[in-house]
Amino acid sequence: MIARMAACIGTLSLLASGSGGELSGQCADQVEPGTRPVRYEMALRIDYQQEKLAGQVRLTLENHSTQPVTRVPLLLYRLMAIESILDGDRTNLRFEQKVVGFQDWPQLQVNFVEVTLARPLKPDEQRTLEIDYSGYLLGYAETGMRYVQDRIDADFTIIRPDAFSYPEVGVPCIGAMRRMGLSSFDYQVSVTVPDSLRVVNGGELVELKRNDGLLTYTYRSTTPAWRMDFAVADYGVLEAGTNRVFFLPGDSAGAVQVLEALEGALTLFEEWFGPLARPQGHSVIEIPDGWGSQKDETTIIQAAAAFRDPGQAREVYHEVSHFWNVPSLDQPAPRWNEGLASFLEYRALEEIENRRVVEQRFTSVRDWLVDALERRPELGNVPLSEYGEQQLTDYSYSVGMLFFALLHELVGQETFNRIIGGFYQEYQAVGATTDQFADYVRAVATPGQGKLIEDWLYTTGWTAVIAEDSTLMGVASRYRGGR
Repeated sequence: MIARMAACIGTLSLLASGSGGELSGQCADQVEPGTRPVRYEMALRIDYQQEKLAGQVRLTLENHSTQPVTRVPLLLYRLMAIESILDGDRTNLRFEQKVVGFQDWPQLQVNFVEVTLARPLKPDEQRTLEIDYSGYLLGYAETGMRYVQDRIDADFTIIRPDAFSYPEVGVPCIGAMRRMGLSSFDYQVSVTVPDSLRVVNGGELVELKRNDGLLTYTYRSTTPAWRMDFAVADYGVLEAGTNRVFFLPGDSAGAVQVLEALEGALTLFEEWFGPLARPQGHSVIEIPDGWGSQKDETTIIQAAAAFRDPGQAREVYHEVSHFWNVPSLDQPAPRWNEGLASFLEYRALEEIENRRVVEQRFTSVRDWLVDALERRPELGNVPLSEYGEQQLTDYSYSVGMLFFALLHELVGQETFNRIIGGFYQEYQAVGATTDQFADYVRAVATPGQGKLIEDWLYTTGWTAVIAEDSTLMGVASRYRGGR
């Protein structure tokens, strides 16, 4: 269950979930930054002999607040250091940096950098910082985030925000970071590695340069992204049209299966929920097991299990379903979309592979939640709609999965498709709140599902319901005809 919790959630939510939900999220002296990134231009060089990363970054920021900004806070991996920061006009900027623990998660240490701007950044104004940095990367397993095993290693290296391996706007407080939400930005990034290795990314490869035993790969985003991931290994690639699968040595046969799962899921969900707003190619990048699957706007970072075990194609289905998510306007988000993806991975398994698994999975998740309620009594007092505020999003997968399984059982596939697909088509461009989703369900579902929504989204009435029955059919019967 924990492995699934690490999958497909935004980095900030992932950090909070990794703590086991014990964080207070209160940092009295930390406020959200007034700036956000709108573009990254980076040149990274990976030195495998020194096991070191060096980067030059042009970071374009925008002031999205209503007040002038004079200081910009940045976060970087704890064993990396900023060497210089220039303003857009090449003025050297003053900055302070020190290794600190997050105030509401002391085990998580970062290099906290505070940059003093040469002149205030006005509301809606943009400014570019030029940042040189370098250092070492040794993961965050000691914090409890066991999936963040990131390190400089010729067998496999990944540069990603989960380890703060490039400068990010932020403050050392999970609560403040979650309130910030996720920013979308464009990027163009060059990564230089030995010519025996391949750098892979979900963007467009725009240039490949060879020089003295080294290769420099340059990728740019094809759509605004909220994260950047660059994996380095002796990758192979399998392509079909605009879709690509990058696979690790020895997994070429599994790559064929993953590509089939990717295309099958894209076809199925488009048939159910309508076309994606920005149709484009999609990439799957294999990473070792235990490093945590992820997804951004165009790319799925997929653990090796899905390549090596044909029975794990559901993990691909889970990730693909997220392409039909509506951006959440709840801050912090309760992440019920993870429950939707958890249901859809099994529903797709039934449709694509003809394996009847939803009912069995419903019962096993229900049994797990009954035990969880004994271990974590606070779970019985916090409704799903408040999981973001109370930092319980690790339970969004399980509680949300049962909710969507019940909704599907009660309204049928056709109406379920109209709910999920219609909600996506109407709100994908502007985002929506949980309340808007609940209203949409009430408007489309026939008969109305007011009691279901109340029990599973806005109260903890579901706890009494699953205490009385363990089966999908049995629990659903309690809501039939309900309002």
